[in-house]
Amino acid sequence: MPTLELRHLSKTYPNGAAAVRDVSLQLPAGVLAVMVGPSGSGKSTLLRLIAGLERATSGEVLFDGTALSGVPPHRRDLAMLFQQPALYPYLSVRGNLAHGVKPLRLGRGEADHRVAEAARLLGLEPLLDRRPQELSGGEAQRVALGRALARRPRLLLLDEPLASLDAALRGELRGELRRLHAALGGTMLCVTHDQSEALALADLLVVINEGTLQQVGPPQELYERPANRFVAGFLGQPGMNLWSGRASDHRFEADGGAITAQIAGVPKGDMVLGVRAERLRLNDEQVPPLGRGRVTHVEPQGPDAVVHLDAGGARCAARSAAPCCFQVGDDVTLGAVADDLHWFAADAAGLRLA
Repeated sequence: MPTLELRHLSKTYPNGAAAVRDVSLQLPAGVLAVMVGPSGSGKSTLLRLIAGLERATSGEVLFDGTALSGVPPHRRDLAMLFQQPALYPYLSVRGNLAHGVKPLRLGRGEADHRVAEAARLLGLEPLLDRRPQELSGGEAQRVALGRALARRPRLLLLDEPLASLDAALRGELRGELRRLHAALGGTMLCVTHDQSEALALADLLVVINEGTLQQVGPPQELYERPANRFVAGFLGQPGMNLWSGRASDHRFEADGGAITAQIAGVPKGDMVLGVRAERLRLNDEQVPPLGRGRVTHVEPQGPDAVVHLDAGGARCAARSAAPCCFQVGDDVTLGAVADDLHWFAADAAGLRLA
């Protein structure tokens, strides 16, 4: 029985705006799931529906097979962590941790034990007597996380918990969340718009766009075999290169004719060719050619560089190992092996063909 199940969940506001559209999802017990999508995709609304902070227009939320319709948030046996820590400024770190278990009406000994355990797990013991204004951003977010963990909820919901932190702190707390999940084994559902963060954190990745689930599965599976054009273009930095064109007689030709490829196993007609940036080879005679392009700019990124190109009016990008030997204005040959070619339907759904 899944810990969390959503059945045909929808949320439409009085003005007619649909934030969540017929979402069905199962999260197995003990999974660290990450929901990712662009701003305004409905992911935070979905989290609030699960928490009971908003009421669904239709559908239901179930924990361990029990429907939660009408159950108030404080009785759903979950905890929620937001982007801002929202600590009580007049309480110490110890007091803020203790406030998380106060609604549970535990005995003094058990409450103190949970506070001590949360402090130990998150390395907060040296900070227990400090006030929130004496904490760094990362320390404050760890206190907020500890306050949630002290409740020992069946489900921990995290709404953009790392978004307000700098890159170094985000990396540190990503590792902290992974370590805590491994140690505690609880079910976590985290929401983020940062697809790199999602790929790094998740056991199970949930991609959402315009209130609709796009694909659910292990992160690497979604990255390597995206179910549609949206997932292909959204996951990855940069996203997958996509060329619209037409296939006939085992040959694909992109609009404008700059990109061509041999094709097998997909029907004739309009379609879209996709190639990941790291799979797009430049001036490599060992792989089948796709066409030619001109370098428009180069982004050095330490161990490699992203080379941006114009291929017959279509923009694309390739990753090149550092030091990068390509310069703006260079004419290059683009190539890729057959196994690295992705084929999608040209219609609005853009489903994967092969």
